[in-house]
Amino acid sequence: MEQRYFTRNFTRVELAAGARIETDQAQVPGDVANISMNGMFIRTRQQLPVDNTVRVFIYPGADEEIHVQARVLRSSEGGSALKIEKMELDSFVKLRNIISEKCDDQEVIMREVFKVVGNIA
Repeated sequence: MEQRYFTRNFTRVELAAGARIETDQAQVPGDVANISMNGMFIRTRQQLPVDNTVRVFIYPGADEEIHVQARVLRSSEGGSALKIEKMELDSFVKLRNIISEKCDDQEVIMREVFKVVGNIA
């Protein structure tokens, strides 16, 4: 089995939030384990097809939702690693705020924001 190694270029923070992943065939419930401006790991009971594009709905608060389009990088029985490809401006701002609240180095977060600003739909 081929192993891939990914270098993290973005601050990843733990997030206890529910999530729903939509594929063309199914809706998969899950829980966000960690998230960055560029991707996330969602614990699920169902594996997702690698390289497929999915829609992800994250629920960090009672009346709050973050919507992103992502690509499945890897998937196992424990969950899936997803790379964010597109998000609307309001979801971008909510995600940036969540990460900023959990990170001490705001300069790093600002540099990361500039790296992914092209993902805003």
